[in-house]
Amino acid sequence: MSKSGVTEMIMKSVDKLGRLPPTLNKVIEVVNNAKASPKDLAQVIKYDPVLTFEILKLINSAYFSIRNEIKTLSQAIVLLGMNTVKNLCLSIALAQKLSAEMPAKTNGKSFSISYFWEHSLKVAIASRLIAAKAMNPPSTKEEFFLAGLLHDMGKLVIYSVVPDAYLNMLHESKETRSSVHHREGEEFGITHAEVGAQIGKRWDFSDGFIEAVLGHHKDEFSDEHFAQIANCVKVANHYVHVYDDLRESENSNDEVEKHARDPLPDSVFGSIKANREKVEEVLGGELQVEFERAQAFLSTLSGQSNKN
Repeated sequence: MSKSGVTEMIMKSVDKLGRLPPTLNKVIEVVNNAKASPKDLAQVIKYDPVLTFEILKLINSAYFSIRNEIKTLSQAIVLLGMNTVKNLCLSIALAQKLSAEMPAKTNGKSFSISYFWEHSLKVAIASRLIAAKAMNPPSTKEEFFLAGLLHDMGKLVIYSVVPDAYLNMLHESKETRSSVHHREGEEFGITHAEVGAQIGKRWDFSDGFIEAVLGHHKDEFSDEHFAQIANCVKVANHYVHVYDDLRESENSNDEVEKHARDPLPDSVFGSIKANREKVEEVLGGELQVEFERAQAFLSTLSGQSNKN
């Protein structure tokens, strides 16, 4: 099949994901209404019992560290805020939809959906930590977490269309230590970042989110705010890979030296108004702890929790 033919199939797969489910359209509409209350948002979400269950389960998980059990959506929304709950709804719905599209094993091999979401969740947590504790001034905006969580979602779509070719490309990229992003463009005519941005547009995600997904592998941006989100995800993604390599390597000294030879440029840290040493201090001290507290997310993202 030609490269253009593969690209066309990938975009058809994006189209098959459809637009936002009606409940989520209403969630966004309510949150964007300045006069809406937490009760109004709870009234919309409660008509989707699966989503209600997942939201309450996550909010009562160790990650949010809420002392007393939250039993109602209204309580959850008051505590976390309407935007946070909105982004949780979007994350859950899109992640489960993407996971459901994954094909079975091909030629005895398969794409590890569990590893994919583990990595994505770590990047989401790292993005939030950097934004809240390393940036000056700090930001607690949930769009950093959401952009980190879904920054690689285009990979799932490409894999679902050409699973064998995508697995071979990933293997060759690892063997040659070449960029997956560049190899995707060369072999399939489109990158996971471009596919992810198209999904974001169809699901009416914010411009900042779409630019972060599209731009976490590029260096130039037309908007300072979009650059900040994208570069925050870029920094988070970089360090998650570095720390995972360190844990998995039998010779950690080699990994440390590799990281030292290939650091992110200072301009990236300047864009997010963060000090490199502060970022490394925050992530080195807190990332793994926060990830372990967030285990409830993993079953939710893969769509497994509501099957148990």
